[in-house]
Amino acid sequence: RDRYEDRLPRYYREAGKVSKAVACYRAKAEKDPKDVKVRETLALLALARNRQKETARYISEIRDIRKEDSPRVLRLEGQLLVAQRNYKQALRKLLAVEKTSPHDADLQYFIGLCYLRTGDPRQGRTYMEKVSARFPDNERVGRALAEIYYVLGHLEEAKKLAEHLRATGRRSTVLDIIIWDAETKIGDVGRGETGWRTFTEENPDRPEGWIGLADALWRQGKRTEAVEVMKKAYELDNKSFRTTWTLANMRVVQ
Repeated sequence: RDRYEDRLPRYYREAGKVSKAVACYRAKAEKDPKDVKVRETLALLALARNRQKETARYISEIRDIRKEDSPRVLRLEGQLLVAQRNYKQALRKLLAVEKTSPHDADLQYFIGLCYLRTGDPRQGRTYMEKVSARFPDNERVGRALAEIYYVLGHLEEAKKLAEHLRATGRRSTVLDIIIWDAETKIGDVGRGETGWRTFTEENPDRPEGWIGLADALWRQGKRTEAVEVMKKAYELDNKSFRTTWTLANMRVVQ
């Protein structure tokens, strides 16, 4: 019976029946209040479903049982902090775990992402390229690496990777921004304009689209229209340097 109870939640997970798997693991946790492993599994499943409070509760239970830090606990806490977008604290915990798991690709991904989000894309690139070399078809790794290349100003590499992801059915606003900004700056500016027009129709509340469209128009000498478009970006984001300075500069030059 014990062997059956061990196999059943794994079967549900492999079959994609996550709710049933969680119910089985919860039953095991209630049966054994000292079972750390099952609580680690429950924390990971809660993270995968973006249930942050539930994740924190299981981590707290693990700490109460173990009474000390462990790489597994630090890793769970780090991943929870990433989900909460607290990248600085997440990075500190994940780097501590790296000492015991230097070749863990999943860990390297999260560390690379934290470096990107905390303003160090060069270090993020080091980690993310290692993961990409091992898992070249992984969507989240490819998307993060494309963003890193974009932030570093490597537009050709960023565009190539973003277009590859789109060609395989992946879609996101981040990929669209990378593709159309690169197209505008280093490719066919007319095609960039068309792309930005589509983007603004689909995402009218994203200032990036209006900024990109204004840039494409300006580069083609359509200055009056570019200023009007930039005004729309300013209406959406009137406290950012990217809109205030650009609009002011356009008016001066115009």
